[in-house]
Amino acid sequence: MKITADLSPTQHLTPSRLFRLAAGAVGLAALLGAAACNSTSRAGTPDSDSNDANPNGEPPPVFAAWQVPPERIDTAIEALPDIVNRAMGDTGIPGMAVAVVHNGNIVFAEGFGTTDLNTGAPVNADTAFQLASLSKSISASVISAKVTKGTIAWDDPIVEHLPGFQLADPYVTAHVSYADMYSHRSGLPGHIGDTLEDLGYDRDYILDHLQYAPITEFRAKNEYTNFGITAAAQAVANASGMSWDDLSRTVLYKPLGMTRTTSSYQEFLTQHNRALLHVPTENGWQTRHTRDADAQSPAGGVSSTANDFATWMNFILAGGKHDGDQLINSATLATMLSPHSSKQPPGSLDSRAGTDNLGFNGSVNSTARQTFNHSGAFNMGTGTTYTLVPAENLGIVVLTNGFPLGAAEAIAAEFLDLALVGANTQPWLKMYREAFKNVTAIPGAITEPAPLNPVPAKALSSYTGQWSNNFVGRANVTVKGDALVLEIGPNGETYPVTHWDGDKFFWTAPGENGGEPTFITFDLVADTMTIASLNQTPPLGVFTR
Repeated sequence: MKITADLSPTQHLTPSRLFRLAAGAVGLAALLGAAACNSTSRAGTPDSDSNDANPNGEPPPVFAAWQVPPERIDTAIEALPDIVNRAMGDTGIPGMAVAVVHNGNIVFAEGFGTTDLNTGAPVNADTAFQLASLSKSISASVISAKVTKGTIAWDDPIVEHLPGFQLADPYVTAHVSYADMYSHRSGLPGHIGDTLEDLGYDRDYILDHLQYAPITEFRAKNEYTNFGITAAAQAVANASGMSWDDLSRTVLYKPLGMTRTTSSYQEFLTQHNRALLHVPTENGWQTRHTRDADAQSPAGGVSSTANDFATWMNFILAGGKHDGDQLINSATLATMLSPHSSKQPPGSLDSRAGTDNLGFNGSVNSTARQTFNHSGAFNMGTGTTYTLVPAENLGIVVLTNGFPLGAAEAIAAEFLDLALVGANTQPWLKMYREAFKNVTAIPGAITEPAPLNPVPAKALSSYTGQWSNNFVGRANVTVKGDALVLEIGPNGETYPVTHWDGDKFFWTAPGENGGEPTFITFDLVADTMTIASLNQTPPLGVFTR
């Protein structure tokens, strides 16, 4: 039961750490020391014009000390199939879809491999993939469209349109804004609510129970929260008088012609051309899981295709305009893409920082160009990423239907190296795979060896009864045969509980944050039960009888 650092086929990436890595994984290039080569350029802006002083006294436009020749980007596009095939061969990931946009056009959109290893159906550019946390950038665009229309403002308190919403600190309840939630600076603990979703609780329950989570360092600390973002998005939906699914479709997907994009898992299931989730096992890659992320749809529940997502990338690169319609005005777009929180402080004087904007990550790459990106991951079987380089009017998206190994990020990084530098500066796939190995432990997973001479448990009836806490709700412990059984969650799901040592037992939790044994410890004097996997933010996993 000892967990090693190797990414063996049966291990899972830690969701809490994985999402932090995935949120800015493309920015890892800077941290890994990519060589600087070129300065910033804007596509189509000649050097001779770039240094002209602005007659109004404003700062000069972005200029290029060295421009990127158009043929360099063309060469990188030609190399993409080989880049993808090498990554798939190295990792075994069953299927991918990749798209590149440049100067307002979709210049590359192809599928590779299969949607389902059981059927062998091919992936193409119109195959629907679950986006995981790429959803955050999409939903931020939905909100910015509503900001443009004047429905809400990014700095408005979300409580104005979220009746009954409470957090542990009354001041934060009254003041936490859409921008606070979308830049992860609300003071909520990282990934709060994710384990409730794993247990089967719905969005309303989870948002209502955020009030029991401790609040620390409001607007001063970056903590990645899927349900903070979801709370903000739900407030916008309420202000608009429609569901989040309908709002997304109405203000973004339909106007952009993203006909195969949805914020509903049930709608995703109706698409015949969709990618199933795959995980590596001792018997090779298999389809073992499904992932209904509707509870946190604005943060992780969007599904889309390479073609649809490419359309969205062009929309952002065009300044929020599509087919002549300005869906997001320039001021709102600038707010959405501006730094609001420090996600990755510089580790040294010569390293580059990463920022949380609003649903986007911001960073400056090794060629001194501003980039916007996000990655997504379900340890149940998907890894996704995109990067935008506005100075070159360039973007790439990589969607995969396999357990996140860093392959999507490596493909994007290698392509951008070829496009901007003209050669690879790093062994990207090797580096990303190594980086992803650092996040293999499940929260609360048992890492100690089993005791050689365990202390016997007390009579099993000593541990039975109805246990509860405000955050999770009820948990019933009963005896079945000669073992304990835990019943927890809204659907009455039961899980076997196995003795470990004395009053310490273990179980395997479900969902994204499960998959490995974690402790359940009873204190019969204090009459408490602590479930380690639910207690990453103490005391939210402590139950009383």
